[in-house]
Amino acid sequence: MNFYMQYTDTDDSFEIGQECTVFYEIINNYVERQVLLAKDKLVGSNRKDKMLDYFLSECSITPDDFDIEDKNFKIITKIEFEEIWDKHCNLYKEEWNYSKNKFKIGMEVKGEVEVIYPQGIIIKLNETTLAITDYDKCLRNSPVTSIYPNQYISGKVKEYDEKNMWIVIEMSKVII
Repeated sequence: MNFYMQYTDTDDSFEIGQECTVFYEIINNYVERQVLLAKDKLVGSNRKDKMLDYFLSECSITPDDFDIEDKNFKIITKIEFEEIWDKHCNLYKEEWNYSKNKFKIGMEVKGEVEVIYPQGIIIKLNETTLAITDYDKCLRNSPVTSIYPNQYISGKVKEYDEKNMWIVIEMSKVII
């Protein structure tokens, strides 16, 4: 089931020192994207935050998991989610355009594994550019039995994930 929701955190469970609202895009019961909005902070799951690090819920979520009487939870529309997601992404638009110009389709690249998301392995190519590659395909191409943060991966730029502002890598493998 796919749905969108928001949660208003009034007791600072995210430990940012203020009330915030978190917006979720849930696809097949897993969070694909999320954004935290606070008075002086906007954090998305597609970028590393200095305080919150990578910010993506890891558990299975269904509408039945929430008390409909709880006023902190609210089902929202895809349009409402995309509005806040776009607001977050606009903060990185200049960096994203630079990254696409620097990392052309077909180019060989290498970078360090930052985190492993349900969507794949997130790789840091430089200070402002993240890439993604398929975990299972990368593992099959690699001389290792598992993949984890701080390993290095090489591959070829296949395309651009405009929604998440990630460079998509194919033919990836762990460098040892």
